[in-house]
Amino acid sequence: MKSRFLIGLLVLLAGFAFGQKDQRVLFTVKNQPVTVDEFLYIYTKNNGEKADFNKKSLQENLDLYKNFKLKVQYAKDQKLDTLPSIKTELAGYRKQLADSYLMDKEVTDKLIKEAYERSKKDVHISHILKTLPENATPEDTLKAFNEISEIRAQLIKGADFNKIAVEKSDDKTAKDNKGDLGFFTALFPNGFYNVETAIYKMKPGEITAPIRTPLGYHLFKLNEVRDARGEIEVAHILIRTPKDDPNNARSKMKIDSIYQLLQKGENYEDMAEQFSEDKASSIKGGYIGFFGINHYEKPFEDAAFGLKKDGEYSSPIQTTAGWHIIKRISARPVGDFETEKRRIEPKVKRDQRFTEAKEALLVKIKKQCGLKEDDKAMSAFIQSVDDKFFANDWKAPAQNRDKVLYSLDNGTKLTIGAFEDYLKDFTRKRMSMKQTHTVETAIRSMYNDELSTALFKYEEGKLEQKYPDFKSLMREYEEGTLLFAASEKMVWKKASEDSTGLKNYFDKNLKGKYRWDRRVIADVVTIRIGGEPEAMKVAEYFQNHTREEVEQKFNTEKKNIVTEEKTYEFGKNPIVDKMSWTKGEMSKVEKDEKTKAYYIIKIKEVLAPADKTLEESRGYAVAEYGDYLEKAWVAELQKSIPAKVDTKVFESLVKK
Repeated sequence: MKSRFLIGLLVLLAGFAFGQKDQRVLFTVKNQPVTVDEFLYIYTKNNGEKADFNKKSLQENLDLYKNFKLKVQYAKDQKLDTLPSIKTELAGYRKQLADSYLMDKEVTDKLIKEAYERSKKDVHISHILKTLPENATPEDTLKAFNEISEIRAQLIKGADFNKIAVEKSDDKTAKDNKGDLGFFTALFPNGFYNVETAIYKMKPGEITAPIRTPLGYHLFKLNEVRDARGEIEVAHILIRTPKDDPNNARSKMKIDSIYQLLQKGENYEDMAEQFSEDKASSIKGGYIGFFGINHYEKPFEDAAFGLKKDGEYSSPIQTTAGWHIIKRISARPVGDFETEKRRIEPKVKRDQRFTEAKEALLVKIKKQCGLKEDDKAMSAFIQSVDDKFFANDWKAPAQNRDKVLYSLDNGTKLTIGAFEDYLKDFTRKRMSMKQTHTVETAIRSMYNDELSTALFKYEEGKLEQKYPDFKSLMREYEEGTLLFAASEKMVWKKASEDSTGLKNYFDKNLKGKYRWDRRVIADVVTIRIGGEPEAMKVAEYFQNHTREEVEQKFNTEKKNIVTEEKTYEFGKNPIVDKMSWTKGEMSKVEKDEKTKAYYIIKIKEVLAPADKTLEESRGYAVAEYGDYLEKAWVAELQKSIPAKVDTKVFESLVKK
């Protein structure tokens, strides 16, 4: 399975890289074409930076890939692709891939690209809010909508937005900021995707239609658009404004004196550590790290992003916290798409926009799949279900189980009987809905879940038609799996199980190739309890006694002595290598630093260099025999399966 996984991983990478570039046929295997585009992907992938398109390397790679295709064709000729195990495995691959592929192509990729394009601009917005409670009644909702609509009508006629915000907005900060929220950039906070979408479609000066959010109804005005500031890394020196100094005289005098010291060449980090009243950052030389827009007060943010060079620091600027001198350490503008994608993707998947996009995809699929629903049959089923629906032992009412609740144009359908089985299968989910649902809403919710699963499965069935790269990917999966199955049958299973063939090959080709270097057979005594003093006593006794006698004399009920016989090859153990390799020689008492145990090695027998037997070199022998079988198999395939290379097309690929 591990090998199949690796093959699958390789072809996964291959499949996504295929495009529709050069569809000329480079070679055929039993009239099955292999295009230039497919081969060039394999060539560049295998060779990396060494892919210089010289004739020799192109020919070597062509031969290898042609042999790969011959093996796959052999597998098809042997009908290995019809084996239930292969079909099940491929179906599993497809399902696993299709689940994520559909979401990536139809939802995730589009949302990431959209968010990235938006993130390249900062938008300056103002708003007017009419709040709504979390569980607003229809009457309250209509009232708020009418109020915000009336305000918009006034604004469209030319009323001053700032003045109206102060007078009529329910946002408590509007009295001070006149509705001005400052600059934002994508992604907007979770639950405000509709606001983000509306804002990024506007032009400066425009006002939205009423927009509903978790807070209520809003009107948004786009004031200004600028290139995104990205993030900046800074340090600062802070002198706070004390309550007994309303005119900031002392704090301003102190920050000015620090600024003058900096101007004269004093070290910024030293000044921050000595004078800054932000204790959390002063011990780090004033360092406060990276931040983006809307993280700090506007004067602080503007001053920080106004610094043009790393190492540059600002003149004193004032915020509600006090006076600051800001030093720029580095700037991190919005990166290219591939860089930003890694940052954006997890945020997108956690955001409500992802759920909304999935729901939009379901609506799209519903329009394309020929969905037919029988709501009368569903209503009748709901009416037949009593309050015991939420019980563990709920039994479906007796009725027409063959009645169809929905059907799709690919033949998929859900009968009442199948739906009842579904409800029983998900007993835990059904029981958990008792506190939050009525019988009807619970049934309809679970029906929608089952329908959604069917709709996604319907769309996944069309991936090969809609996405050529997915079709190529599935072909590569199939070929990789067939290659493994054919190689297992013709090479590796035979190499490991054909004992007669392996022995004959070893006797004829490998005898004397694999050899033992000098070896010793040694007795090893390990002292686990008693430390070095005990080990020294054991060593003294071991000098003139066998390991069995040592164990008998020193072992207690705690088994503090362990003895064993080991074989050491020269060059494999530094302690043994230092010994003179004479029978009866004993090492010094050594300590194992990992286990903290002490051990002694005593040479029992010295073995001369010798050839390894088949069993002693079995791993190497099986590998070499397998290579031999594979070469013989490929040679036979080259004779039996027609393959033809278009030499003109091949020559056109040569650049050196």
